[in-house]
Amino acid sequence: MTVEATHDARSYVTLQIAIRAHGRLYATDAWSATIVLTLAAGEQMTALVCDVRVLLTSPRAATS
Repeated sequence: MTVEATHDARSYVTLQIAIRAHGRLYATDAWSATIVLTLAAGEQMTALVCDVRVLLTSPRAATS
């Protein structure tokens, strides 16, 4: 997984999150998925961090 973040020097942060098949980067059947999020640098970033923290620390995430 890769995460790239950029700031537009105003009030927005763009996050590009990509996942790829492990060890198969150059295989003909390799897959990847990318999502781009544009968030306000203040409250939206804070809310995202809280949501990700809950997702990664919930007991259900550890057993999935």
